[in-house]
Amino acid sequence: MKIRQENKNIIFHSEKKYQIYKEQDAHPLFEGSGQWNIEDNDRFVYRIEEDGNTRYYANPLLENTHILNFRDIGGYETQDHKQVRYNCFYRSGAIVSDEEGLSYIKQLNIQSVLDFRSHGEMEHLKDAQLGWEYYPIGAIKEIGELQGNFDFQSLLGQVKPEELTSYLLKIYKQLPFHNNAYKKMFSLLLEEKVPLLFHCSAGKDRTGVASYLILKTLGVDEKTIMQDYLASNFYRAKENKQIGVKAGALKEQVLYLMMVHEECLQASMDEIKKRYPDFNTYLFKEYGIDQDKLEFLRKRYLY
Repeated sequence: MKIRQENKNIIFHSEKKYQIYKEQDAHPLFEGSGQWNIEDNDRFVYRIEEDGNTRYYANPLLENTHILNFRDIGGYETQDHKQVRYNCFYRSGAIVSDEEGLSYIKQLNIQSVLDFRSHGEMEHLKDAQLGWEYYPIGAIKEIGELQGNFDFQSLLGQVKPEELTSYLLKIYKQLPFHNNAYKKMFSLLLEEKVPLLFHCSAGKDRTGVASYLILKTLGVDEKTIMQDYLASNFYRAKENKQIGVKAGALKEQVLYLMMVHEECLQASMDEIKKRYPDFNTYLFKEYGIDQDKLEFLRKRYLY
């Protein structure tokens, strides 16, 4: 089975006979072989039955939220051939949208929002509140005058251009350890307070590491996780280009900060491997997740 997403159009194709259902429906939308496509304006989760196997698919991007880079990290296949459940984990930038977008977000029935931004970032751009439990816990410790701020304006104002790369790498090496925001994230997962939306300012750095931790915990391989992380560059491409045009002489530095870079997330991954013998030990030492809790998380959040 091959699946291709073209904007809101989903194209399914297989030479074998297959059936496609909306996730919980008993009657198929399609049954046959070859190509079938559907205009997916409302973003459903589809269940695909083929050759005795079940697979799920949904558009990862929730455009109807009208929030840049608002994504579902469900659907990824684990190393033991299961899939991360859809509609459990959403990642995004700040929750600022129009009336139509907020109405759509409300329909997602989000139970918990974890805001990784600093106090200054939160005050500058306040999240919408739609009846969920809201946890404002900055993910970055205060370093110098930045006070945990990680928006590009603060970085450009306080970090020398030639030091941006080394500063980012320092932050990424720091993020996975002794981090109260990520501790709360795993606590919410264990308490099943989902769907969970976790976010920062642009939905790419602090949020990208959080996404890595969830997917790695559930058994997704690091190559796939890196693809999820780098996808921010694709989903933010138009916005980043517009910001770059306005940046003038600082275009190169601004674009660097508005994009994600493989070496940054790799720095987080490598630092965990440097400090701990394996990822399970890391989970236990940092978050108290033992084998029983790990099995619970995988049973709960995998198809």
